[in-house]
Amino acid sequence: MTRRDKCLWILVPLIGDFVAQRGWLHGVGISHVRLGGHLIHHLFFGILLLVPAALSLAFEPGPRRLRASLAMLGLSMGMIADEFYYLVFTAADDAAYLASFGPALASILLCAAVVMLISQAPAE
Repeated sequence: MTRRDKCLWILVPLIGDFVAQRGWLHGVGISHVRLGGHLIHHLFFGILLLVPAALSLAFEPGPRRLRASLAMLGLSMGMIADEFYYLVFTAADDAAYLASFGPALASILLCAAVVMLISQAPAE
């Protein structure tokens, strides 16, 4: 698998997840996942996907597992980027999540990841 292929296996889920979450939020509305009375942000779901993806990538998986791990990495990065700005830069309430500056800050993180990945792609 080429570096370009690897970047695509990360970028497509990353961007797709970010767009899907933003679309859901503004189209359907905010819905929360609670466990034992605690609010579980999708940052935590992103971390739950990131850890096994990183561990799998650390041990040079075969082609099928490599594609799945790269896709999980992209998906988790989309979840983490979408939630990061919200928890760090706002009051972390529903109004802040819907504020217009939120997607802009998350988009900056997303663009930084895209630029980094694209810069890695051509060096084959």
